Amino acid sequence: IASAEGLTLTDDAATLIAAAADGGMRDALSILDLCASSSKNIDEQTVETVCAMAGNDYLLELADLINAHNTQDALLLIDKLHNSSVDMSRLLSSLTSHFRDLMIVKTVKGNKKPIVCSLARLKALEEQAGKFDIKEIMYCLSSLQAAFATMQTGNRRTEMEMTVIRMCNPELYSDIEALERRISALEIGGVKVMPNVAKATKSVVKEEPKKEEAAVIEDDDDDIPPPLTENDAPALEEPEYENEPAPAPKAEVRTEPVPIGITPVENWNEVLLCLKTLNPLISGVLKDSKAYIKGEYLLIDAPNSQFRSLINNQSGVHKDAIRKAALKVLGVTYKLGPYQKEKKVSEQDPLVSFADRLKNFDI
Repeated sequence: IASAEGLTLTDDAATLIAAAADGGMRDALSILDLCASSSKNIDEQTVETVCAMAGNDYLLELADLINAHNTQDALLLIDKLHNSSVDMSRLLSSLTSHFRDLMIVKTVKGNKKPIVCSLARLKALEEQAGKFDIKEIMYCLSSLQAAFATMQTGNRRTEMEMTVIRMCNPELYSDIEALERRISALEIGGVKVMPNVAKATKSVVKEEPKKEEAAVIEDDDDDIPPPLTENDAPALEEPEYENEPAPAPKAEVRTEPVPIGITPVENWNEVLLCLKTLNPLISGVLKDSKAYIKGEYLLIDAPNSQFRSLINNQSGVHKDAIRKAALKVLGVTYKLGPYQKEKKVSEQDPLVSFADRLKNFDI
């Protein structure tokens, strides 16, 4: 068609048009028509301009700054983009797509990679992917994905800056992905310590419990009930699931009884499944959580330490999402409260223990 219309179309440009059209002939012809209105000599640069693929070199620069943990210059670059009228939501989406491309380049071998870009950009992506560990890429993608939920309710520029700070400084956060990234980058005596160092010291440690501050879930309309205390009620039994592998042997853990008047939410997993569509961020934080009902309160036992800070967000979006999911599944609008257990004998994860020791050295 290009030849019949008197157009010069390079092979690389034709390949890029086909990739941008995702194999659709009608879309490919529309792109070719747009390119022809721009120039009779159609090359990769012409296609990039028409398909809005050009002008994204700042993504490569920002990713390099994140890889170098250069928080200062990364924030200055965001400020420059903001002053140039770059929308922060679009920047978040573009940076997510960029790290997705790095993930594909890092894991898919051969020439057939599911990426729409020019050969020059693919070469730049391959060069940059070589600087990243795959776990670093996955950690950055998780941080970017989590930012989508909160960016819609807060200041977009601030959320973008917070996300970049999180990616540049995983030591600020205690989740497992951040901890693995910190250990991967740690060097002791010139020897790089990889995450599997924990396997060499795998052991179960019994320690006296540390006194923690009571979880506080601020409600809009009522005070939170006082923390629950133990009594002689029967112990809560863990539910059995079919077709699951047998659990690994664990150190002896003292089972906590459920206080009288407390009813476990048997279909809590259904609430979490509903919550996943309403608020993916808080749904992920509530993984492995349990819930109980006491009167008009829904008491949540969440092992993830980020739950406290997220649930107290001033916008109340996370609390509202939990209430809506509970209403849909349980048919009741509950007030939220904490379920606090006093653990006297527990297992100590060796990776967490190692992280605690690192904190003593400000690492």
